[in-house]
Amino acid sequence: MVIVGIVLVGCVFTIFSYNNTENAKNVTAETIGYIKNQCIRYDEITSSDLAKSLFRIIDKTKEISRDLYEFNDYSDDTMKRFIANHNLTGIMVLDEKGEIDNEIYSDDTGYNEWKSFIQQDNILSIVNEPIKIYADRMHASPSGTESDKDYYYDFAAVARTDKKGIVFTYLRQTKAVIDNGQPTLDLLLSGFKLTMNGTIIITDKSSVIASNNEKYSGKAVTDCEILNSYASKGDEASDFLHLTDSEGSYYGGMDKCKSYYIYVYYPAGDVYISRWTVTSFAITIYIIICSAAILLYRTIQEKHIRETRIAEEKYNEKLLQSAEEAKRANAAKSDFLRRMSHDIRTPINGIRGMIEIAEKNADNPEKQRECRRKTWVASGYLLDLVNDILDMNKLESGEIALEYKPFDIYDIFDDIVTLNEQNAYKHNISLTVEKCENIHNRLIGSPLHVKRVLMNIISNAVKYGKDGGYVKVSCKELSVTDNGKTAILSIICEDNGIGIGEEFRKVMFEPFRQENESARTSYQGTGLGLAIAKRLTDKMGGTIECESEKNIGTTFTVNLPLDIDTTKQVETKQKTVVENRSLDGVNILLAEDNELKMYA
Repeated sequence: MVIVGIVLVGCVFTIFSYNNTENAKNVTAETIGYIKNQCIRYDEITSSDLAKSLFRIIDKTKEISRDLYEFNDYSDDTMKRFIANHNLTGIMVLDEKGEIDNEIYSDDTGYNEWKSFIQQDNILSIVNEPIKIYADRMHASPSGTESDKDYYYDFAAVARTDKKGIVFTYLRQTKAVIDNGQPTLDLLLSGFKLTMNGTIIITDKSSVIASNNEKYSGKAVTDCEILNSYASKGDEASDFLHLTDSEGSYYGGMDKCKSYYIYVYYPAGDVYISRWTVTSFAITIYIIICSAAILLYRTIQEKHIRETRIAEEKYNEKLLQSAEEAKRANAAKSDFLRRMSHDIRTPINGIRGMIEIAEKNADNPEKQRECRRKTWVASGYLLDLVNDILDMNKLESGEIALEYKPFDIYDIFDDIVTLNEQNAYKHNISLTVEKCENIHNRLIGSPLHVKRVLMNIISNAVKYGKDGGYVKVSCKELSVTDNGKTAILSIICEDNGIGIGEEFRKVMFEPFRQENESARTSYQGTGLGLAIAKRLTDKMGGTIECESEKNIGTTFTVNLPLDIDTTKQVETKQKTVVENRSLDGVNILLAEDNELKMYA
């Protein structure tokens, strides 16, 4: 693995070193070639009296190109200002094909006069080679006709800096006003962009006459450390060389053009930057692979020990879990037996007591009726207790299966009123179901369990109500979701009964919970009604909330998501009111609704 890694890294290093070296050689050769051409051009320009004028118009044209990019303004006012500020005769802004975008001129020539001249290859080539600059002087008019007067046109063309195109300027003047300036090599080099942070130095053998690095300007050759490094190479000076000075390591080349010596070099870090980047990446990959191999070896080596340890831990965990479950089961069993021994013994003792009293008063019809009534009440409580226990067991074991069938929510409200009206009358409580507005009454779900939830809550409200109090039931549709397929139905049960204490509200939905033990005797409750309601509501994907204040009243809110039955909707039913009316003289048939009992 080590040998393979070393070979791999070595190969990557060698390949990219070669590629970086060849690239640097090519760039150096191209740069030196360009500078040699500029030096020749420099000599040609400086050999005549028009040199200064041409370089002046080049500078002006470059500045105009920069200003156009900076201000992005090609209006006539801006162009007139350029003409005035730079003392020019005409300015033309051309696209990449040499066609006019805008122009301004103060003579009688203009673009049409210059068009055929401008669209020459040597001028249009500036579009794709922006480092190029074209400047010259012509006699007479650009169309080739002789001028009435002895005019000369100095013109320049540079690349646009805002987009592909050319900025062309010209100045018409007589020989009397032509300036005799002297250009510089620095000006010729100013438009050239050197890659890899390279440095250009041009000397006349004794001193530096031009450079893109200001620290070398005007210095003697012997005072330039990097040029001494070139000189130390002797006859090798024309090759791609490794150079050094006190500031670092470099690679570069040199050449001679007429009386000029041209030096081009680059920092070693820039020349071989990709080599080191790729090599570092290869080393990183190698380290990762080696680390993965070592980790895999250690993993395989420790696998058996780890598996054995995990197996032992799982075994011990299962033992602890089993012990804890057994402990909880014993505690639950003890608690259940304690509660049931009390809750079952109480009605049974009542029934036995009533039978004993009836036996002793066999000749007393009134006492016999009283004993039968109390026996009926006690047996009813015992039956409710058994039913609730069975229901709770089915819920906790997951045996309860929800229905999915259409039903009318108004029918459920009617059933609940019917089932609770006698009890409400007995406790002197007004039971009302308020008008339900703007809801979908036809729904799809489990109506049996919806009814059971509401029955448990409303019957509790009636049971724990105050004499002359009220229980109000209302509903509303909170929202419609799932693209109109599901309604969120909110059912509210409000009373002004005895209320629920803050501490008990925290545990009110747990099985066998009652706020005080006397409630089992006073109100004949099992402590399972709210627990069953809560678990059924959760199973249907809904929520149940309670707000209460002692001796003020309680409000239960049940929110249920139910699918909408689009086949049929009926008009809203009016509220149902159970008044305190007497049932004396009315024959009542009592029958058990097994459908409502989940154990059936």
